[in-house]
Amino acid sequence: MSLFRPSDRIQLISDVGRAVQNVMKVDDIPGYLAAFGIHIEIRDPVSSKWVLIRTVLAKEADETVLSIARDLRVAIPGNLAPAALDLTRVLSDRGMQFCQEDFARALETVATDPAGAIGHACASLESICKAILDAVAVPLPKDESLKILVKAVAGQLQLSPEGHADADLKQLLGGLANAAAGLAVIRTKYSAFHGKSPTQRRLVGRHARLAVNSAAAVGLFLVETYIARFQGTTKDDMSAIEEHIADIEELHNAPFTPEGREQIRKMFRPPPTRS
Repeated sequence: MSLFRPSDRIQLISDVGRAVQNVMKVDDIPGYLAAFGIHIEIRDPVSSKWVLIRTVLAKEADETVLSIARDLRVAIPGNLAPAALDLTRVLSDRGMQFCQEDFARALETVATDPAGAIGHACASLESICKAILDAVAVPLPKDESLKILVKAVAGQLQLSPEGHADADLKQLLGGLANAAAGLAVIRTKYSAFHGKSPTQRRLVGRHARLAVNSAAAVGLFLVETYIARFQGTTKDDMSAIEEHIADIEELHNAPFTPEGREQIRKMFRPPPTRS
């Protein structure tokens, strides 16, 4: 899945080439590109650094081109917020393939199919929530609607507004649930995933960008918080904890209450870090 439309990718590579041409000598280029995992040798005289960069980057993945562009402070085409691009990178790094595929489809169709992009953005956020709950060995809620999934994940990550005394932080965290609820309503009412009446308003690119960027902001915050608070607590580790709880119950011939089970889980998890 591509992060950019073909024309946007061509423009971005060209802009990166111009930036390199303005700030680097030819001898600097191999070492600079090596920092991004691109290894080249320059043996012949280079008539144009711009042409050299365009040729090299034409073969590289979107993520690599994006990383170089951001390092050089080149404007990213497509009018997408940084969170949307960061989320793509984080999902790739964490191996969350299904989430990444859904979000890539949303990025691809923002301009050409706004309604479809909204549907894919919501699907991606649902997949992220399910992946996090699965990773910490928490069953999915019976109601798998987006709003309920985000609330369940927020509870596991200690992001529930009622758990914080600071009024400003409470308002910000409450916005997570509100954003998820708003996205779900827009998908139900406007996206290509549901039928429409002949007189119903049609959404355009700016609406899709709002939905995709909103989904990205919520999804990125959830994934990064999960990484910070459960780093090292893999699914296998959580399974071992559940087996340990079952062994204790069998030894004492008495089941724990749900609250008791959760307290034991917290004993074995890495201590959460507040941010």
